[in-house]
Amino acid sequence: MYGFDELDKVGSARFAWGPAALVDLCIERIRSLRGDIGGAVFDTYLSAQKKLSEMDLPGATVVMAAMRAPLFEMPVDAGGRTVYALIPPTYIDDKALIGEVDAAVERVFGKATPIRAPFKTLAVLLGLAKYGRNNIAYVNSMGSYVRLRCYIATRQVESSYPAPIRPLEKDLGSDYLSDECRGCDICESACPTGAIENRGFMLDASRCMTLANEDAKKLPGWYEKSFSHCMVGCMRCQEACPMNDGKLQRIRLRSGLDKDQAAWVLNGSDDPEGRLEAGVKQVLKENGMSYLDDVFARNMKSLYNAGRL
Repeated sequence: MYGFDELDKVGSARFAWGPAALVDLCIERIRSLRGDIGGAVFDTYLSAQKKLSEMDLPGATVVMAAMRAPLFEMPVDAGGRTVYALIPPTYIDDKALIGEVDAAVERVFGKATPIRAPFKTLAVLLGLAKYGRNNIAYVNSMGSYVRLRCYIATRQVESSYPAPIRPLEKDLGSDYLSDECRGCDICESACPTGAIENRGFMLDASRCMTLANEDAKKLPGWYEKSFSHCMVGCMRCQEACPMNDGKLQRIRLRSGLDKDQAAWVLNGSDDPEGRLEAGVKQVLKENGMSYLDDVFARNMKSLYNAGRL
């Protein structure tokens, strides 16, 4: 078994760990808050999270990893000029970094199984992150531009976080809110939909642009044309947040839409042989975004109508 210094070798990641029982504790707490979170949001994003007892998954330690995640720019040929559609952090996997983190966790903690879990809540309880008022987890030196990954591991070790660990309060008070957020309303002012309220780190998920444009259903009536600025998701509150100053990395994707593909997506140009549609699907595949196929054209049109392309 390797020592904890193995984790330090992964320069683009931070780690925290604690008793595996925290997973069930967090899931029980979140289930009790279904009404506060919103039934539709809970059912879409949180209902698939299962307690360890429900998965029959033995383990002694829960390990959280926070990996640095960049913003991606996808080139689009808009009639002879190249513009870029923004894809926020976490929508495209860095498979090499994930593999490096997986290997490091197994070397240190024994057999480690990645699981779906309340990532942000666990990261906060383990001292790896703090909540922002925008309900996003902020990791020291990385800001909110991170991908969180959770493991159940066989090796039992003392928690990496020395402070007492206790579950979130029912009223989701300020104990887990970042100190920098106290008295600050920058993200609230930056959110055009009013989703961020003065309720600790709880927000009105029913008015969150990210949740709206990730869904293949028709965009809600409150979603105005000017709101769109990313191909999927939203960056407004994170871009405005002082805790993220200087922390965003950008990567330009090699694969993008040529002029004909862009015209087909944005204007519905003819494609009798399906060649353009197949080409667009190939672009999504090459960029690791095939899973966004059902929202891609709609969201790209929203970007175009907002003057972002």
